[in-house]
Amino acid sequence: MRSGQLRHKLVIQTSIAGSGDGMGGGGTSYWEDTKEINGHISPLTGTEQIVASQKGSEENCKIHIRYTSGITPKNRLKLGDTTTYYDIVSVINPDLRNKELVLYCRQKT
Repeated sequence: MRSGQLRHKLVIQTSIAGSGDGMGGGGTSYWEDTKEINGHISPLTGTEQIVASQKGSEENCKIHIRYTSGITPKNRLKLGDTTTYYDIVSVINPDLRNKELVLYCRQKT
């Protein structure tokens, strides 16, 4: 993967469960920035959307990044300094070579 293709600045975020209120009430969870990375975002074609079992009018995409350990569908991505977020649906490690990851995502704005 050439670095010139990785033109989108992304932030990996992890959900953090908040502590309770001390009277039995649940806490509020929030997203914490974990790591800044660069990636390439491309929309899914119709065939890829069917394969990824995605239906409806959501914006679905795949994001190519350099291999980073620990990324799971429990994380999400934030596009730079915008309010655009990507929920990770699946994480693919092509050929299990630990060179790159392909993330199938659902865009949230």
